[in-house]
Amino acid sequence: MLKIDIARSHHAMQDSPRTYEEIRSKHHAREDDFQLLRGDKQRVRERTGVWSTDFVLEQYVHETDQLIGILDGSITDNDAIAIKDSELGEFDPVKPDTVLWPDKSARPVSWMVDALWDQIATPDAKKPDYEFLNIDRVNWFVYAGHDESVAKWRLGPEDFNIEDIDPARIDGIRALFVEGDLSEDNWREEVWKLPTRLDGQSVLIVDEVRNRGGTLAIAAEVLKAAIPEAKFSATYFWHTGRYSVNGSSAESVDQQMESTPVWYDTHNDMGRDIGDISTAYWDREYQRNPSQEALRRKIGSFALSAPHHNRKTYELREDKLAKVLRQDISQLSYAVADGDVIRRPSRMRDLDEVIAIYAQQGLSTDDMKTYNRNRK
Repeated sequence: MLKIDIARSHHAMQDSPRTYEEIRSKHHAREDDFQLLRGDKQRVRERTGVWSTDFVLEQYVHETDQLIGILDGSITDNDAIAIKDSELGEFDPVKPDTVLWPDKSARPVSWMVDALWDQIATPDAKKPDYEFLNIDRVNWFVYAGHDESVAKWRLGPEDFNIEDIDPARIDGIRALFVEGDLSEDNWREEVWKLPTRLDGQSVLIVDEVRNRGGTLAIAAEVLKAAIPEAKFSATYFWHTGRYSVNGSSAESVDQQMESTPVWYDTHNDMGRDIGDISTAYWDREYQRNPSQEALRRKIGSFALSAPHHNRKTYELREDKLAKVLRQDISQLSYAVADGDVIRRPSRMRDLDEVIAIYAQQGLSTDDMKTYNRNRK
């Protein structure tokens, strides 16, 4: 339950309605405090400067509010979930024991959750455990025998057939999670005789944004095949529309996302504090230190991101862009705490809770209407 400052809430409800400008003057963040989470960096329909910095910051908080609501169990609406494990009933909550973040672009979403958890989550709620795995739709279509260019632009989740996947890859995914020792020669048999750390758990796969809709569906199917002892559901962090790049075609190949998180950049591998898949990197790590953990990572290296490194020398590379993003996210948490950024709650929350969240920020129901009608 939310702790509400009753006096502040009563005062907010009794005051005459304020204009949007009055609300914005009270709840306004300093743009210079942010380097990436700002209007001139956020792309909307391939253009920057469409959203103000205040709008940008509120959007990230809004999306994080919904995700944390799912994680702490305060949001139970099935519409907040993209994929629900078939073992869960219609009214069974998805509240997860573990969150699996697909690398690379979902990793910064975990930073958002960490930064805002104490301010948004239900008091005393336990934050789920985290796992990271690189399951990209294009890679898995290629593993299934499809041409990479066709997979990238034409194939959707309905085109994926897990029967086309080499069972060794399913075994390799399981190897990453087993509890117990494996051997180099017989690991494929051994993984099915050992438990995993996800057994009996509800696992939520959280991708950063829906593009062609295949990554989550493929990830859920692959993980269910590898660890049938767990329940796998899935959802997205960033919710956006799509538009036709030529103004008329409804074909998916001609559609683009209206907006994406600022770190979603297919042309820059920096900014998420993790690199691409590299079997060579994990092979070398096992050679240097042949531990059980290193063996599991070597076996499952086709689905593991590696740290940024020089491909010839394996020397680690610093991700300065990720450091900047982490600083921005930290600054955002301070701005929310200070009331400079409005927490606009998810529409999946109960109305009473939404009103309480606004009241806690000194905003009345009339203020809410004015703010939502004019925010930009």
